[in-house]
Amino acid sequence: YLGYVLPNGLAMAAMFAYIAGSPFVFIELLGLTPAHFGMLFGLNAAGLILTAQLNTWLLRRLDGSQLLHWANALQAGTALVLLACGATGVGGVWEIVLPLFVVVASAGLVMPNAIAQAMEPHGAIAGSASAARPAGADRQRGSCARTRTRSPRKASASGRRSKGRPAWCAV
Repeated sequence: YLGYVLPNGLAMAAMFAYIAGSPFVFIELLGLTPAHFGMLFGLNAAGLILTAQLNTWLLRRLDGSQLLHWANALQAGTALVLLACGATGVGGVWEIVLPLFVVVASAGLVMPNAIAQAMEPHGAIAGSASAARPAGADRQRGSCARTRTRSPRKASASGRRSKGRPAWCAV
């Protein structure tokens, strides 16, 4: 299970790094205008959406774990090329834009397939298995924090008194 959650987490980390760092890199360091950066950001978003749509077509032809393997290899290999281009300063804007596009777009293949493969053996308990994901656990902890602030004596809409937090918060 965790072997499939790890690629999803890494793909998500790449997305957050891209979203957080790309304005600085492209506008401040590489000198793109905000308008050009906006077009580039939109193009990357379109690539992500297109690969997510392409994923359905590819799953009719390939096994999900096989597709995840190839998408992971594509994303990791291109991320290494992006790292090398950024670290050495070789080339210019295009040597950053093209590998970055592939890294971002391949997340549309990695993320859905990683979660599907992680959940596949747990079909009967899919809700519990999904909640065990790290992001699911964060949502649960956040929910626990909200419910702890409620008064234990306050009656709910059904007329029952709430104990202040659900039982799974203790886990």
